[in-house]
Amino acid sequence: MDFLFNLPDTDYRNQVFYTSGIWRKPPNITMVQFFLVGAGGGGGAGYINALSQGIGGGGGGGGGAITKLLIPSIFLPNELYVNVGIGGSAGVISAPATVGGSGTTGTATYVDLINGNNTSSTLIATANGGTRGLGGAIGGGGGAAGAGGVASTIATTVYLGLGYGSYYAGGAGQAGTGTATLTPVITSTNLTSGGAGGSGRNSTTGRGTPGSIGGNNVYLPSLSVSDGTTVYNGQNGIFSLNPFQSYGGVGGWGAVRTGTQCGGNGGDGIMGSGGGGGGGGNTGCVTTGNGGRGGDGLVIITCF
Repeated sequence: MDFLFNLPDTDYRNQVFYTSGIWRKPPNITMVQFFLVGAGGGGGAGYINALSQGIGGGGGGGGGAITKLLIPSIFLPNELYVNVGIGGSAGVISAPATVGGSGTTGTATYVDLINGNNTSSTLIATANGGTRGLGGAIGGGGGAAGAGGVASTIATTVYLGLGYGSYYAGGAGQAGTGTATLTPVITSTNLTSGGAGGSGRNSTTGRGTPGSIGGNNVYLPSLSVSDGTTVYNGQNGIFSLNPFQSYGGVGGWGAVRTGTQCGGNGGDGIMGSGGGGGGGGNTGCVTTGNGGRGGDGLVIITCF
């Protein structure tokens, strides 16, 4: 994935970690900058139910937090352990159930003095993961949204006090719906966005519109044909380096009242963003309507 950033991770001045590993301090440097992105939460699945009952879409997962920290190299040991957060898993359609399956919370990304320790007394920097989106419910109730990862503080990461940093919370996900038309998830206030909510329907003919993703001249719509009979999966999130911005997954469409029609899957998040919520489906269909997976975290270490 080096092409994504145009940063060679073999260059000691720019080391990119897409997975966990060990950072070794290069010689002849004076400052080290850490850029951490927490993992996104997984989206919840839609609910499946009989044609005579309402169905709710799943909630979108929250986006991961971001930490940027500049530290004089003299304060750092020769080796540090880099732990890249894992995106939350997608909620899965299940039957019979009272609610759709919920996603899981994305894990934190952190740089530590001790491998796998992840305690405040040994952390150099950390970026928390976004929380999970919940599954849709019976009667057309949408699943609750996941929260964005909480911004780091010196109280929880003691060695942040060694340098100069900026700490940002992740964007919140969007709750799912039954018959409402969800507005776009606006990403312009967070560098990582939560996932959009999935839709469902009521017990007659009404069907909701899932959430889309929008902001900073980017728009990922919730695609659907005009007659309302085709169910679409939500689009996967996208990523921009210049400027840095991560967009979550779009919500999946709910099924109309036609036999065993399925709901659409929520789109997957990318690079710290949340997965979209899945659409509700009719009894007999357990193949789609799942939530989207949360995006994994990231670490970029730049030496000067």
